Amino acid sequence: MERRVYFVVSLFFVSLFSVGALAAQDLCAQLKAPLGPNVEITYVKLVNFIKCNHFTRIDQVLRGLPLRLRSRYVLVYKSHSRHKDATFDEPRIILEDEEAKIIIASAGNPKQINGDNLEVIENGSDGSDSKFHVIVTPEQNGGEIKYSDDNPKMTESCVKCHRQHLSPNWESYPNWPGVYGSGGSGLDEEDHYKAFVDKLKDEKLSDPQSLVLARYTALDGLVEGKVDIYELESRNHTFAQDIGMFNQTRLTKRITSDPSFEKMQPALSAAAQGCANLESFFPATYQSKFPISLAEYQEQVEADTLTHFRGELKTIADLTGDSYVDPVDWLFFFDVKPFIPMGYVMKYAMGIDPDDYSVTKDSSIYNSEHTLGGFTTGFSFYGYGQSCGDLKKLSLQKLGTITGR
Repeated sequence: MERRVYFVVSLFFVSLFSVGALAAQDLCAQLKAPLGPNVEITYVKLVNFIKCNHFTRIDQVLRGLPLRLRSRYVLVYKSHSRHKDATFDEPRIILEDEEAKIIIASAGNPKQINGDNLEVIENGSDGSDSKFHVIVTPEQNGGEIKYSDDNPKMTESCVKCHRQHLSPNWESYPNWPGVYGSGGSGLDEEDHYKAFVDKLKDEKLSDPQSLVLARYTALDGLVEGKVDIYELESRNHTFAQDIGMFNQTRLTKRITSDPSFEKMQPALSAAAQGCANLESFFPATYQSKFPISLAEYQEQVEADTLTHFRGELKTIADLTGDSYVDPVDWLFFFDVKPFIPMGYVMKYAMGIDPDDYSVTKDSSIYNSEHTLGGFTTGFSFYGYGQSCGDLKKLSLQKLGTITGR
């Protein structure tokens, strides 16, 4: 009897192992490099893709990705990332899937600082914050690949630049300092880009096994000279739009899921519609806690965004050899200005700082017209058909000044 039980148990585990092995084989068959055009990429699938194909180098990973990713790249020659020694000749590579669902970045040269680091950012469509991952490859040195999921300390430093509510960092149209296609009108950047591509072409002929060449050859059309600086500028814009839409969804979820949203809804709708005297939509007990007026807040926002805009232009001028012209205002401020009253309500009435949801390094959410452009439209529908007077009465009623009948 004991032998039969032992046999049955042993057979069960053998069968279980066999099923698992077959499942793994089936998974790896689906993830054989190169991946087809319709394969959706997630971080988990990327890890399995690397493991199934026994990759040890980043260039192998990049070459095996679907063409749609390898044709949606931007190139960064001055970076604040862990690939901070990027140059005109060896720019950082950033790949973006459609709608910025996943962003994959690496150094151009494995010998650069953290050149063995593959950075991955996942951006969901459900309004949640980004998820950050790092994959460290052995490259030419041998050894095992390391994954940040096995060691969370590998991504602990991300909050220093990407904030507590994690998100990508990317500037808005029309300026991307340190990125090829930065929007600067100086000739130096275009000359540097041409020299960079020519160098890759020469290296492909003289040293086709070059480690520097390897990662760039994975990028569709780059070494062949089919992608000019203006195409890269267009991609920078697309990248900004995709990140902005992700952030708009995230910010909407943060507002509507807040416990105070139901009470604040009339005031938010009034702010979205641009109703005058917004502070009067709040009882005196609220107003007394507002440290500054809406007018002062707007003046502060305008000054800050213009300072940031000027700083971007100065940086681009310095990097590209362009001449700096001091702008009198921020080119796209009209896109974010309608959000300022909503930002005021969020910050001082709801305790939600809009700048916690910035997608630009060391600057305000008001520098992202791709996040805020048209943002107020959705919230104005909450008060659809109601006048500013009706919204004011309803706001005061919900916040406790007027007793409902």
